[in-house]
Amino acid sequence: MSNTTDEFCSEKYMFNIENYSAVNVQSPHPQSTRFATVNSNWTCMRSEGFWVSNGGVLEVTAFMNATSLTDHVWIEVRQNFFGGCDFLVGLGALLPSRNPTWQTIRVTVEHDSSAVFRGYIVLWGRAAPQSLVMIDSFRYISRSTDEADCLAYDNN
Repeated sequence: MSNTTDEFCSEKYMFNIENYSAVNVQSPHPQSTRFATVNSNWTCMRSEGFWVSNGGVLEVTAFMNATSLTDHVWIEVRQNFFGGCDFLVGLGALLPSRNPTWQTIRVTVEHDSSAVFRGYIVLWGRAAPQSLVMIDSFRYISRSTDEADCLAYDNN
């Protein structure tokens, strides 16, 4: 994920990458040692392009211990068009909760075509300085893929 190739992300701060050993929260998987986090300024990251299609699902595993009602992370799936006029095809959010716990946010791609197309993910948000927001992992599951065959972590 980067913030240098996307006009939307270029004027925002990049997510910080931190280690679970620095916070008092158990990672959601034994193989997970690092997470991405926002800060109090608008923070953004964008994936490289990959193939997506209508009905596919983006899953984001995230944690929020919010201290402000303005803490949030928007999760977007976008269709990539040459020339920079991209199209939003999926939207989800990590919103403040009174129960700080790991969540899986599922964003379904909604497109009027059954064709496969180039897409990418944009995550952006912010949180109060005393809040803790962590993005552990994400995975894209196409309609033709069994979820059991699409793992965020290797079982070996």
